[in-house]
Amino acid sequence: MTNDSRTQVDEQALLQTIEEQQQTIQQLQQENERLQRDITNREALIADLNAFSHMVAHDLKNPLTALTGYSFLLATRLRDLQDVTVLRYLEIIDQTATRMARIIDSLMLLALVRQQQIEPQKLDMGKIIAGVESRLELLAFQHHAQITKPQDWPVVMGHAPWVEEVWANYISNAIKHGGDPPVIELGFTPMPEGKIRFWVRDNGEGLADKAASNLFTSFTRQDRSEYVPSEGHGLGLSIVKRIVDKLGGEVGVQSTNQPGEGSIFSFTLPLPPEA
Repeated sequence: MTNDSRTQVDEQALLQTIEEQQQTIQQLQQENERLQRDITNREALIADLNAFSHMVAHDLKNPLTALTGYSFLLATRLRDLQDVTVLRYLEIIDQTATRMARIIDSLMLLALVRQQQIEPQKLDMGKIIAGVESRLELLAFQHHAQITKPQDWPVVMGHAPWVEEVWANYISNAIKHGGDPPVIELGFTPMPEGKIRFWVRDNGEGLADKAASNLFTSFTRQDRSEYVPSEGHGLGLSIVKRIVDKLGGEVGVQSTNQPGEGSIFSFTLPLPPEA
C-alpha cells in the first residue's frame, strides 16, 4: 500500500471516529435534556403534592376543631346523665378527633419540612428540652414518668423548632411505651467527625428486629404484637428522619428486645464550625 493510500485510509478512519464521537455527544445532550425535563417535572410534582397536602391538612383542621369543641360542650351538658354508654361514646369521639388532629399536625409539619429552607443556627439544647417537657407535662404526669437528664448540654447546629419536634416525638414515645412506670433517661455522646449523638433511653419491652428496621419508614404499621410507634399512623418517626436528614444528621435505634431493657432512640447533629 502506498503512502497516499495509507493517508487516505487514516483520514477516513479519523473522519469516522469524529462522526461517531459527534453522534455520541448528540445522544448525551439529548439524554441530558430528557433528564432535565424529568427533574423539572418531578420538582413541579413534589411542589404540587406539598401544596396539596398542606391545603388538605389545613382544610381538615378547622371542622375537626369544631367537632372537638362541640363534643366537649355536649359532654359538659350531659355530665349528669346516668347513661354510661352515651358518655362513653362522647369520650371516644373526643379521643378520635384529638388523634386525627395530631395526624393532621404531622402532615402539615411534613409538608413544611419538605418545603422550608432553613439556615442552621447554634442551639440552646437545654432550653429546647425544657420546652418539650412543658409540652409533655400532662402526659408524663398521667403515666407517672420519671425523666432524668444532664444539667449541661453541648452546643450544636440545627433549627430549634424542628429539633424540638424530634425530642417531643422520642420522649412521648418513651413515655407511652416505657415500663410501668416509665423510667426515661436523656443524654448525649460525642461522635467522630464533629457530631454529637443525642439519645432517649426507656425501660420498655424493647423492639423486635423486624419492627426496628421499619420504624423510620413512612406510612408503615407494625403488627399489634410489636411496638407501634407514634400510635401506628407511621408519620412521627418518618418526620423525625426527614428533619434530621435535612439538618445533616442521622437517626438510629438500639434494642436488645429484652423486657425492661427498653430501647435507645438517637439522632446526631453537627457541632458549630469553630468547635
